[in-house]
Amino acid sequence: MHIFHHCLDEVVAPLKHAALHGTELTDAMGGICLCYIPLVSYIADLPEQQLIAGMAMSTSPVTLAERSEFGRVEAAESQMGKQMLMQLFELCQRVDLWDLDAFQKAAKLLKLLGIHKLFWRNWKFAELLLFLTGEIVHMLHMFFFDHVLAWCKELVGAHTQYPFQASASAYCHPSLLFQCFPHKSDNQPRSP
Repeated sequence: MHIFHHCLDEVVAPLKHAALHGTELTDAMGGICLCYIPLVSYIADLPEQQLIAGMAMSTSPVTLAERSEFGRVEAAESQMGKQMLMQLFELCQRVDLWDLDAFQKAAKLLKLLGIHKLFWRNWKFAELLLFLTGEIVHMLHMFFFDHVLAWCKELVGAHTQYPFQASASAYCHPSLLFQCFPHKSDNQPRSP
C-alpha cells in the first residue's frame, strides 16, 4: 500500500509541479500557453478507490458511510480529501509514525489504512470526492443489482413467484430473438 503511493508520487511528480507552477505548452495555432495540470480523474473499482483514498476496506472512499450503510437510500455525508488529510496529520502528531503497530491500530480506529503519504496529498486542486471515478461497467452492474433490482422486488413484493428464472441451462433460439427458460416445476405458469 505504501509502495503504491510512493511509486505513484514519484511518477506524477512532474504533473504536480505543473499543477502548482504551470508549464508552457504549444496550442494548435503555434502559440505558447501557460497550462496548469489538475488531477481530473482516476478511474478505479471500489477496492482500488479505497487504496487511493487511504480508507479501510469497510468504508466508502468518498463518503463517511461504512459497508453496512452501503446501498441505503439516504445519501451519506461526503468525505472531503482535506478532512482526511487533517485526520492523518493529527494522527501523526499523536502517534509515533515509526511505531508501526501503534500507528496501524490508531489508524484503524479512524477507518484509515495508515498510509501517511498519499500520492495526491500535495497535488494542487486535487479533491478526492471529485477525481475518484468508478469503472462504468462495474458501477452500472452493481447499481442495478444493489438498487434497481432491490427496488423492483420491494415494489412487486418478495412473496411473488416469478414464472421464469435465469439459469445456466437457458437457451436462445437464434431465429426467434428471445430467450426461453425451462420451467423449474409444473405448478408455475408457463410462459407463451
